[in-house]
Amino acid sequence: MKLLGDLGHALQLANRKDDEVYAFSDAFGMWESLLASRPKSEVYSEALAWCRQRLGDLK
Repeated sequence: MKLLGDLGHALQLANRKDDEVYAFSDAFGMWESLLASRPKSEVYSEALAWCRQRLGDLK
């Protein structure tokens, strides 16, 4: 999941918006599933928020 977020960030720096959206969306879905399984996890919550912010920045 972290690697997908890192990939999304690298794609953002390379100005590859379509690929960036795909990577961040995949990462978001995975972090969302993990957070559902452990709702009190700060790590999962922070990672999900980071992905949400990155996706929001794309709009």
